[in-house]
Amino acid sequence: MFNMSRHISSLTDAAGRIGEMGTGYLEDRIELLALEAQEAKIRLAQVVLLVCAASVFTLFGMVLLLCAIIYMLPPEWRLYGLFGGAGASILLGFIFLFLLYRIFRTASPPFTATVQEIKKDVACFSTRN
Repeated sequence: MFNMSRHISSLTDAAGRIGEMGTGYLEDRIELLALEAQEAKIRLAQVVLLVCAASVFTLFGMVLLLCAIIYMLPPEWRLYGLFGGAGASILLGFIFLFLLYRIFRTASPPFTATVQEIKKDVACFSTRN
């Protein structure tokens, strides 16, 4: 009887250690996920602020430059200058939108480190030694 209780005690100890390892594993992964989420949030805020600031100042500069160029043209060419400036602005807008699309298309998805670590853990636990 004493021998049986010792086996049960060792089984419960082993189960407790396995539970501790599992919770430690989950805690590490959740901390990594939270860290990556914080980094993604900061990166997104930076991108939004920089895009907004760049857009406002670029637009303001382009409007002033276009007004100065049109003002320097002879009066009979000013309408053509307006159309040319509008066309150039639209073309530049499409170019910048394409560059922004390319940046977002090639950027790595968020939480890649967490996904890679979980894949490594699954591969480690699924192999039989």
